[in-house]
This record gives sequence, C-alpha cells and structure tokens, in this order.
Amino acid sequence: IKDLDGPEHDVASLSTVLPSWGFSERNIKTLINAEATKSNIMASLEKLEQKASPGDQLFIYFSGHGTSPYDKEFGLEMPHTTGAFIPYDAMVDKKLTNTQILNSLIVGQKDLRPVFKKMDKNKQVFVVFDACFSENLARSFTENAIKPQPRAVRLPVFMLSNSVATSNANRQKEETYPYKNVIVFSASAKHETAGDFHHLMDLSYLTYDGKPHGIFTDALLRVLTGEIPADADGDKSLSYMETYIAASRYLGKQSAQSPKLHYLRNSGIASLPILSATTGQLMQNIQIPFIQ
Repeated sequence: IKDLDGPEHDVASLSTVLPSWGFSERNIKTLINAEATKSNIMASLEKLEQKASPGDQLFIYFSGHGTSPYDKEFGLEMPHTTGAFIPYDAMVDKKLTNTQILNSLIVGQKDLRPVFKKMDKNKQVFVVFDACFSENLARSFTENAIKPQPRAVRLPVFMLSNSVATSNANRQKEETYPYKNVIVFSASAKHETAGDFHHLMDLSYLTYDGKPHGIFTDALLRVLTGEIPADADGDKSLSYMETYIAASRYLGKQSAQSPKLHYLRNSGIASLPILSATTGQLMQNIQIPFIQ
C-alpha cells in the first residue's frame, strides 16, 4: 500500500481546530499510522459509544485508503451497498482469498453500521470520510508528481438514500438511509476519485497551512477555521448544509471532486448547527481565526 502524505496532517490539524468548537482536548482521541489497526479503531468507536452520554455531539473522522465495489482495479467482491476502509494492519495480498482480505478491512455495512446504529439512538453524530482508492489506482496517478494523488470514491455507499445503484449483475434499489441522528460528509461521488496534496507539490499556495492534506479535508478546514465564509443566513451559526455548500463550492474550484452530504431526508438535521448539539449557537461565543 502506497503511503499518503495527507492523513497524518489532516488529523493533526482537525485536533487543533476542534477545541475552538467546544471539544475538550481530553476528549479528542486520535489513532495515527501503526496505531490505526482494525482492532484499535473498532475498540475506540465502541468505547466512544459507551462513554458518551445521551445528547452528546460526536465527531468521527477517517482519513486514508479505502475501497468499494466501484473500485475496478482492486476487484474485491462485496455487496454493492457497502465500502471498506483499509486499516494499518490490513492484509491486501492478492494471494489471499476475498474473504481473508475483507475480514482484515473495516467494512461499512458489517463493521461500522452496527456501532453507528447504537450511537444513532440518542446522540448526534457527525462523520467525515476522506479516504483513498486502492494501491494500484493510486500508483497510476503518481507518474506525474504535479497532480494530487487520488484517495477515494464515496466509500460509505451503504449510507446513500433515495438513489439507485448499479451492480455487476443487476440494478437494485438502495435501502432507505438508516440513521436519524448521524450525518455524513464524504469526499466524492461513488464513481470519482478524491485527491491528496502531497509533498512533491508546491503546497505553499495549495493548502490552508502549507502542509499535505486531502483536498476535501483542506476545504473543510478552511470552513471550520473561518477562512471561507459559510454563514449564509447570517445567524452566527454554521449548519451542516451551510458547511457542505461552502466546502463544496471551494472544492469545485480546486478539483473535479463532488463531495456528498448524507442524512435522513425531511428530518431537519441538515439545518442544525455543526458540532454543537447542546449549545445551538456556539459560534456566537467563540472567535474563529481568519487564516490569511
């Protein structure tokens, strides 16, 4: 698996920004590189679900490699309604069976959905996915170091609502979006790659802090730090939809990616303030730094 430059900096930057949004540093848990094994990730999610109180706001962020049924290069067989993240200790040798490889990955439908369903009962959950495609697809782009490395298609295909997906065998209607209180940002549409700004590029003008980042995460960081104006209705609070629109518009100027917002339609959740389930108007009480 080819290393990506962005994920470590993505996580570090978000960990720095989150306290300004009301998250205590002692409540921020990060798993980087060798720490990000499947068992550690799943254990941390289960612990988070058990530790959090009803009504708490949870923020879950994934950055790194991933695959899905739309990843033609990798060719893993899995339901068309799911995708998978590749943890640090994944076994991706093609000499292994499909089942052996899948069991070493974090599969959305099998691994993530059960814990998200638990959280969904009485907590508000904001999930961000910025993940890459397989090693083979990434390698095909890195022949030209000027271009961003590709990261991902929209991996959590199982989270889509009101859509129809095409499998190799037939067309099947997607299930209804399974959550009431879980809202998801994903880096790109299901047939798209998503980019990673890497160290061989001139990052001084490409990323908000001059460090490697996922293109999608860089746009999100610019919104969260206030560099990109996003409060469209002027109520001094950023909703999920306002955040999504602002990040998407900026990203559209930098890339062909089409980030997606997933939520239960007609629930009103997209109009709620991000990262602020209890205070509601958190942005009235904090100073958001403007990055020159």
